[in-house]
Amino acid sequence: MRILKKSIGAKISLLYLLLAIINMSFFTIVIYENQIELITENTRYKIKDITGELINTIDRTLKENSAREKISGNNGNLIDDISSLISGASPRYAIYTEKGKIIRKGKDNFQIDNRDILFGVRALTNMEFTGKRYYSFIDEKSMDLSFYIPLVLKNTGQSIILVKFSAKEMSGRLNRLYRLMTIIISIISLFHLFFALLLFRMIINPIKALHRSSVEITRGNFDARPHINRNDEIGELSAAFNQMADSVQEKIYRLEKQHKIMEDELEMASKVQEVIFPHIKDVQHFNFAVYNRAAEKVSGDYYDIFDIGDSKYGFLIVDVQGHGVPAAMITMLIKEKFRQNSELYNDPAELFKKVNMEVSQVLKEGDLDSGMFFTAFYMTIDKNNVLESVDAGHLRPFHLSKSHHRISLLKSGGIPMGISTDMDELYTTQKLNVAKGDKILLFTDGIIEARNESGCEFGINGLIEVLKKNHSKNPDE
Repeated sequence: MRILKKSIGAKISLLYLLLAIINMSFFTIVIYENQIELITENTRYKIKDITGELINTIDRTLKENSAREKISGNNGNLIDDISSLISGASPRYAIYTEKGKIIRKGKDNFQIDNRDILFGVRALTNMEFTGKRYYSFIDEKSMDLSFYIPLVLKNTGQSIILVKFSAKEMSGRLNRLYRLMTIIISIISLFHLFFALLLFRMIINPIKALHRSSVEITRGNFDARPHINRNDEIGELSAAFNQMADSVQEKIYRLEKQHKIMEDELEMASKVQEVIFPHIKDVQHFNFAVYNRAAEKVSGDYYDIFDIGDSKYGFLIVDVQGHGVPAAMITMLIKEKFRQNSELYNDPAELFKKVNMEVSQVLKEGDLDSGMFFTAFYMTIDKNNVLESVDAGHLRPFHLSKSHHRISLLKSGGIPMGISTDMDELYTTQKLNVAKGDKILLFTDGIIEARNESGCEFGINGLIEVLKKNHSKNPDE
């Protein structure tokens, strides 16, 4: 059943087999029925002719005996004459009364039964009402054809002549018919087999060749081609398939080449992006640790550290919407704007307003304002451990307090940058005093969206659990 569902050759083979069986069966039945009828009727008419001649001869004999008055009081001579006539046609005969008494019979072992008596009475009745001179019956088991001829004798009254003819000749002709039918069926079978092979060679095999080539191409073997040298529609289909495969192969090779160029360019872009990330060194006031891993060759996540002066440092983390090259290009723009303005604005909120205005203008001029934006968090820490921060829709950083042994989130507010300058008032500076030994964790959504082998997301709770277990360790641990 599975082969039938997936193989057109199996489907056509089954259909053709059914049609061949129907065809041979119909042909055989029609010929057999016609020949059987012809053989039977021919045999019947042949014996009827013999019977008709026998009846005419008996009638003449009766008339001759009547003219000479031989039958008055004695049927013996007449019975002898009739017996002599019948034995010439068939040795299996009997003359008997309607009650079944045998008057004369051909062979000693020839017997009549109740059926013969019944058919004899039927023959007498037919002659009386219809004028028919005999009644016939075919025994299909013994292949005997029996004729029941009414005979009226003076001494014995109504009698019946039973003559049986062997239909062995018909049986022989039937046997010859069976042999002929066997030969005809064999010839038809060979014809169907030849036609089936021709059908497979002309139609099925080319279709299978096309199918094999298409499967090979889907598996990556772009050199696979069906070799069908035909001038008909299948040949044209094969040529069209090969042209299509050549075109697909050429385009794939071209795409692979372009992909290789793009991979090389992305590899170069990745190295360039690594250059723009700051190389962090611990200073007297701080210890730093950074982990950055791009989802692709280049990333839309960016971080930076600014030495503002007078032992004051600024810390920036940015997450550009999307991934890949467009997001990475936006990080270049963001780096430039923050580097230009970080020393000009001591207030983090004012810095965000300035950067938002300039970045939004560039995105608008480049017709990118409808699809590009980024979240950001920026904070400064001075020598007195005063932390000032501003948020632009970014994930809130964690504050790990050493003295209070607790983990809290820094205050936030503001919308992502690059969307609009109409809500800059939402950018507000938050202040917090931190102490020696405290830790600040800035991160992007790539951390909490990471999944394990089971597909479970790490999540914010997972990050909190890690911080709880490792709050006493150094940042680089």
